[in-house]
Amino acid sequence: MLPTDAQVTCGVDQTAFNSWFSGGTATAGGAVEPANGFDFPPPATNTKCDFYKWGAQMFLWLTSPDSAGGVVVDGAQFYDVVPDGSGNRKFIQNGSSDNLMQLRSVKSITSEGTGQAGGGDVLINANNSLVYYGVHANDIYAWFRTGTVNGALSELGDDFPTTEDQVNLIVEYAIDNGAEITDTRASTMELKTSWVDASTVTKADFVTAQAVVPTYDETGDTWVVTGTETIELALVGMHIAAPVLGHPELVWISYEHINNAPMADYVYTTTGGDQSLVAYNASGTWTFDVDATYTPDVIVPNAAQQSDGSIKAKNGGPIGPVKVAQKNPWGVAPGPNNDAGNNTDLVSLNVSVMGMLSALSDVRANYYQIGGIWTSEGQLPLSGTDGTIRGGLRLANSTMETFHQYPDHNGFTSENCFTCHSVSDRTSPGVNVSHIFGSLNPLGSN
Repeated sequence: MLPTDAQVTCGVDQTAFNSWFSGGTATAGGAVEPANGFDFPPPATNTKCDFYKWGAQMFLWLTSPDSAGGVVVDGAQFYDVVPDGSGNRKFIQNGSSDNLMQLRSVKSITSEGTGQAGGGDVLINANNSLVYYGVHANDIYAWFRTGTVNGALSELGDDFPTTEDQVNLIVEYAIDNGAEITDTRASTMELKTSWVDASTVTKADFVTAQAVVPTYDETGDTWVVTGTETIELALVGMHIAAPVLGHPELVWISYEHINNAPMADYVYTTTGGDQSLVAYNASGTWTFDVDATYTPDVIVPNAAQQSDGSIKAKNGGPIGPVKVAQKNPWGVAPGPNNDAGNNTDLVSLNVSVMGMLSALSDVRANYYQIGGIWTSEGQLPLSGTDGTIRGGLRLANSTMETFHQYPDHNGFTSENCFTCHSVSDRTSPGVNVSHIFGSLNPLGSN
């Protein structure tokens, strides 16, 4: 899938890779430690590669085994963030009940401010599985929100914490309230994940989890909710958002499964110093509905979720699989004149990490980092075109921003994560870059 002759501008060698694993040796399915954001290089000296490597280690940690036999993101130190029935949201700790996965839909402008338009567009894979999504936060995030609501952490201010001393204040508050906190280096982390029914893919090639999902009467132009069922889901995408030293705006990193969809054209720099073009190629078998004749143009939804949870055909229907492509590979504009340096960093990172995982027959070798985004000196972003933004200026996940990859022709143009996750001015509370923080009920109030 990826070129093997790219300059190693952001590769991870075996020694460094081993150091990510608990015990200091890489093993198949082995536990990885979270990256230490407290020791992150300061804004004056950090590089794109520093952010991308941080994201790679975090993804491997999140998909590491936990003590209960699952994976970290599905373990007790993470909470699902779900509606509370009264317009707010609440934390449900993993293990306290089956995870509630909801249909992946475009956010409503009325409920999310600058959310994506499209009326709740629905994505269905090539084998007719709906795509489901989860929103999650870790224990430190949950206790930060709880302490903020209860007036116990006022000394931290209105931004996400970026130093070890700040996070230790949250940990002390949590311990005083009977909690046990692990992996403090993850700081206040939130996630979005996307999943398909594991029976519609080769399950052994995916990270999987059990979840409760809605069921439908899948007849006609409107699918009506009939109840719920517990099924095994396969992970197809993940957004990671957490602060590091000097970056309260959060670092946003995105991952996809290698079988999701083909990439548009991109260039990279070879070991010989030349620029080489990787041409778009849709041949092969993909999780989402693509054939060799499809071009990565406008991605048109054929169904949308309604306020009552039903799914209704749109754009002439019928409800079914949607043709998908990654229109802006590595988070930059496609074609022969795009950012070869950024692309080379990500290609070399993925080739090295995926190669070492593959040699171990580790299922995580099937996931690759598509890019990340942050600001130059930790400024709070004012929009998706803010001049301080660094990384993938067109970053979009093909399973989460499917219908709004730049340029969008479906009624709303989203440049990147910061189009929506931004603030009105740089003096605004930094926690506002998160769309869940302000609406979450504190722990103990559910």
